[in-house]
Amino acid sequence: MEAIVRPIATWDEWPESARGIFQAFRSAAGEDMVLEKNLFVEAVLPGATICDLAPEDHDEYRRPFSELGEGRRPTLTWPREIPVA
Repeated sequence: MEAIVRPIATWDEWPESARGIFQAFRSAAGEDMVLEKNLFVEAVLPGATICDLAPEDHDEYRRPFSELGEGRRPTLTWPREIPVA
């Protein structure tokens, strides 16, 4: 079952602390940020959790995206598909 997400009318409705990075994911720079640097898993994920990730837990999130390049594509596609007008 998929979550139901309402479209976001403008970036002003997006949390200011995350706005810049999510806008960057949608730019040409997003390819390098995610496919090469794994920024979604390394920075966004731990910053979006309620409590700190234990190193071994963070390693599990890294595991499926450990290889540079296209294997990380899902973590770039998802933020690009968030419905922001």
